[in-house]
Amino acid sequence: MITQKVKKIKKMPIYWKILSKKFLINILFFTVFFVALTIFFKVSRLTKYFVSGIDLKELFLLLGIFLYRCFPFAFSITCLISAYIGVSSLKKNNEIKAFSSLGLSPQKLFSPLIILSIFLTICNLSISFVLSPYINKKLNSALDEKKQHMELLPSFSRRFNRDNLFLNIDTEKGSNKGSNFLLINTKKALSWMIADYIVEEKDGVYFSHPSTFVIASEKDGNDTIMYSHNDSIFFPKSAIFSLFPKSILRIDPIDYSGTEKFSIIVYSLHPILFTLYGILLGLGIWPLLSAVFLLYTFVTFTITTVLLWPTITYLSLLSFALIIPLYFFNLRAYKRGIR
Repeated sequence: MITQKVKKIKKMPIYWKILSKKFLINILFFTVFFVALTIFFKVSRLTKYFVSGIDLKELFLLLGIFLYRCFPFAFSITCLISAYIGVSSLKKNNEIKAFSSLGLSPQKLFSPLIILSIFLTICNLSISFVLSPYINKKLNSALDEKKQHMELLPSFSRRFNRDNLFLNIDTEKGSNKGSNFLLINTKKALSWMIADYIVEEKDGVYFSHPSTFVIASEKDGNDTIMYSHNDSIFFPKSAIFSLFPKSILRIDPIDYSGTEKFSIIVYSLHPILFTLYGILLGLGIWPLLSAVFLLYTFVTFTITTVLLWPTITYLSLLSFALIIPLYFFNLRAYKRGIR
């Protein structure tokens, strides 16, 4: 069995070996560099999650989210760079002319790059529709489980002293009770809540004699004051976390609409598009025209990376419609130049 595989590898055309090796090595190098740089800057933002008590499992899942959002972009950009380096190297060493003298057309010569970019496109689709929902689901399951076992009183008392949110609870060490509860929120409208004491149970928190004040500004310049008082209120943990949305890491579940799925599919096809641009720039037949088309594609690609707008998706489809004739016209012009 191994001998048969070795024989198959030996039958691989020489141009496949040369182009695929250069292309994949450059893809690997630039992707690892790009991803490592992204992680470096992301890790600095993760410090706030350590303050919130994030554990290693959640950290790795969170990094996984950063990575699956990063890889489709990285694959596309590295395809452009790798294809350009590979083709320009062949052109500089006159290897394209050497292969043409052996009867190998440029269309066939560059086919390994396009086939490998199709493989990277399949990887993009797998990341977007298989890996990313899996990681997202795992992280949300871990966070939901953590909410059920989380001690709210000591957690809240050390996390919420911010500019627009202040919370005070006098708690005793190892106790599930607190007194002198005070919550002030100034984010949208001035509001505060006070309670004599609170008791944390397994499913939530009891507030004894809570009073709530809300001061809302009206358009006519007058303020509306709302006041409520109760003997006791029980808040389940789900309601407590909704009151304090930053009390724990939150990741929105993935639920793509039909339009978003279409946009993601088009976005995932960009490794093919950028590989073709890399080949054109490496050949240098019409560099100015290719650069203008590439700039248009890169702008739409960057906007799509930030926002999956349907309009931008259609503009990205226009990029594919432009690159195909440009690619074949370039190869025909280059082939004529060789002859």
